Amino acid sequence: TGMAYCLITYISEYLMFYSKLIIVVIIYMTVCYVRKYMGNIADRKRMNATLFLTALTLNISIILLINAAGSRYKLADGLLMHSNVIQNPFIILMSITSFNLFRLLRIRSRIINYLSSLTLFIYLIHENILFRTYSKPAIWNILLAKYGYGNILICSLLFAFVLFISSVILSALYDISFNRLVGNLADKISS
Repeated sequence: TGMAYCLITYISEYLMFYSKLIIVVIIYMTVCYVRKYMGNIADRKRMNATLFLTALTLNISIILLINAAGSRYKLADGLLMHSNVIQNPFIILMSITSFNLFRLLRIRSRIINYLSSLTLFIYLIHENILFRTYSKPAIWNILLAKYGYGNILICSLLFAFVLFISSVILSALYDISFNRLVGNLADKISS
């Protein structure tokens, strides 16, 4: 049902209630399902690499077709951003297969493992509706006023870097304070 929700909201976000958080949870649960019940398939490097490259090729092809159609036909104008959504089935397939490929790597870095444990917190911080509505435009205005539209790439990279670092710091603060408190409380309740 989760993948059906993704497909329906990919076709049109107005057919059902739409939330990016629900999509992220569905993708997370799908990856968990694949990992638990489809382990033999999820462990095949060649198959995952082939599926990833196929999904990437199809996604790029659709983007190029929409771009070409949008430049010729007014009806297709503005559809390019429609394919650039998280519930895009090709992006989901790329996410699952890349997860399977990286899951098979054994990374022995405490920093990388800790940052990966903060992924959901980081997402919740930078996709927060209050941040997107008020802070993000204000930060963009400051960057563009300082560096100008001629340096939009530098502004984008600087914004992404500052957003990532601040999200990691806020996520780590949340993890060492409130999240551990709730975890300890849940352990006491369950025991």
